[in-house]
Amino acid sequence: MKKLYQWKKVTACILAAAMTLSMCACGNQKGGNGDNAGKSASQGSAESSKETSSETEKSQEQASRAEPEAGGAAEVTYPLKEKVQLTLAMVGESAVTANATDLAATPFGQAWQEATGVELKINQLADGDALNLLYAGGELPDIIVYTGYTGGAEKAVKDKIIQPLNDYMQYAPDLQAVMDSNELYKKSNTTKDGDIIGFPFIRGDDYLLTSVGMIIRQDWLDDLNLELPQTPDELYEVLKAFKEEKGASVPMSAGGWWLTAFGLGHGLLTSPFGLAKGQFYQMDGKVHYGYAEEAYKDVLAYVNKLYTEGLLDPNFQTVDDNTVRANIMNGEAGVCIGNVGGYMGHTGYSTKENVNNIKIVHLHWGLQLIFDESQKEGNNEIWIDVYPLTRFLAKHTQAAVKVEGTKEWVRTGDIVDPEVEEYEAQASGEVRKPIKENSSERDELLE
Repeated sequence: MKKLYQWKKVTACILAAAMTLSMCACGNQKGGNGDNAGKSASQGSAESSKETSSETEKSQEQASRAEPEAGGAAEVTYPLKEKVQLTLAMVGESAVTANATDLAATPFGQAWQEATGVELKINQLADGDALNLLYAGGELPDIIVYTGYTGGAEKAVKDKIIQPLNDYMQYAPDLQAVMDSNELYKKSNTTKDGDIIGFPFIRGDDYLLTSVGMIIRQDWLDDLNLELPQTPDELYEVLKAFKEEKGASVPMSAGGWWLTAFGLGHGLLTSPFGLAKGQFYQMDGKVHYGYAEEAYKDVLAYVNKLYTEGLLDPNFQTVDDNTVRANIMNGEAGVCIGNVGGYMGHTGYSTKENVNNIKIVHLHWGLQLIFDESQKEGNNEIWIDVYPLTRFLAKHTQAAVKVEGTKEWVRTGDIVDPEVEEYEAQASGEVRKPIKENSSERDELLE
């Protein structure tokens, strides 16, 4: 009895971890299925995960799961007195890996661990394929940031990938209240067999309903005195203007996944034609499959027109995210599809309250001179648009090689600055022959 109760206490930690992590696990993940994911999966004991073949056996199994002693749930308080370590597997998020080794090493992860007394050991996976290999291997962690499973959630439960949470909802009253408040929430988080499959990412607020969209260079629109396009025809004219007036080689740059999954599948390009999306959707109580609707022919004709006239990147099937970003930054493209939060950064000062004067989507750094430790967390940064610097550096790149056994990369040659070397030569009384432009050879000292 005590052993089972301890396992349930750990499960309570797992549930708390899953609730928090699911909210930060959503984003651009390779191999994801696009659902409102972020659900947890945990391994249970042999008794609690025993597979049954009949309703009778299932009832007997549920009855065999002993409940903790009266008031036991109240004993789980945070931070835990005894440290607990939980393992968590998730596909790496670029927003995390750009700033830390994994989620546990971020300020959020560290604060969460301190507040709960639970140590997180992260198994950070490269992509959805690596997650599938984890499933197949059989050695599951305590928590999985769930992005789908071949055969669906029912199959995942049957294959013991997902541990149903029905018997542990007493530890998650907030989740229970949310599910009870909305039938759709409950239905989306429950299998047809009635199994609660995890902690979902629920887009309950309006601002959460939109995360991906068409992104356009506002500065180009301003330069050409063009309005933000609202219809397919207006977008066509804007793309033509970008090509003819701005010299954009690929006015609309979008990778194949973004174009098919979001442009067509989720409706960014289909909705103007009266088609909600290419995938399945429900309208007026009837299920539709957008790709089979008559209006989809008009969508394909429009996309073909953009492609044929050189307004859509001809390499859309192979172009990657980094190339798309570079095309936007370097003036090769003016329109793309992407995560609104992940792609767009608008920072600057304005003479008007709550109005930003930098309209272009840009890179920015905050610089501040620090003369004392007390100023370290100051708010006196000067925000600098680094597009000009980025463009300059892009024209003066140098090959680099990776240092074996590390994550470091080093240049293959030394930096040569003729003006600096001339200054140093004059300061030391030496005279140097001026270096030829575009020459990689060092100045030679003249005797």
